Amino acid sequence: RLGASGPTGEWSIVAALALRSRPRAQRGAPMVLGARIPDWSLLLGPAPIDWCEENAPERNLFGVQELHNTWTNICYVLVGVAVATQHTARLASLRGARNAVPLFLMFSIYTVLTGVTSAWFHATLLYVAQKSDEFFENAAVLSLFYLLGPTQSGRFGPLARACVHTLALGAGVFCIPELFCEVHLMAIVLLAFGRAAACLDQVSRGSNGGIPGAGGVGAMRRTFYTALASAAVGFAFWLVDRLACGPAVRPLHLHA
Repeated sequence: RLGASGPTGEWSIVAALALRSRPRAQRGAPMVLGARIPDWSLLLGPAPIDWCEENAPERNLFGVQELHNTWTNICYVLVGVAVATQHTARLASLRGARNAVPLFLMFSIYTVLTGVTSAWFHATLLYVAQKSDEFFENAAVLSLFYLLGPTQSGRFGPLARACVHTLALGAGVFCIPELFCEVHLMAIVLLAFGRAAACLDQVSRGSNGGIPGAGGVGAMRRTFYTALASAAVGFAFWLVDRLACGPAVRPLHLHA
């Protein structure tokens, strides 16, 4: 079966993935991923998604549900803080790039909040924490997508479009879960990589179109391909952990 029928009778691959990924106690929890209108009474209840790592709060000092899926989120926090503190001032000093600073800060802040809310979700397995995690991880990539786009586009510029898109994202995460977060996230990641490739091509040809160039196009290409490879490996681990959970996969902690 490629999907599971939700309360609306619709078939959703996302719902099927969620069902497949919760083989333990969460399988009996209410399934709301197929619903158009969320049941707000479930917001503080258990999330319908449970990852492959064993839920063992009694086995760690902190009493969290998924220990490794929780503490590894410190990486998001460290990266978000690092890029904000190391690059914001330099970006603001570049000619033609000052308008990109708000989007860059949004990307950094949303990256930090992805780490915070993802840790909250994996520590508690609450539905509200899952939805918060999904919102901020989408919002971080969304900000990067608009940051890499054209800087001149009339009165309704990239910052305004990013804010409107983020508001729509917030509604979508809760009310159209068959599209948010996985479908939207994968789409915006691919689009962001496409824009990054276009930016790199413009810099390589010496026609940056408002995009601040930097010496050493070769180093920029290596960074781009490293990011692309890292995303592909991370997505592969995500799929294996989600779809092939079992005694052989669980000790690998692929999601973490």
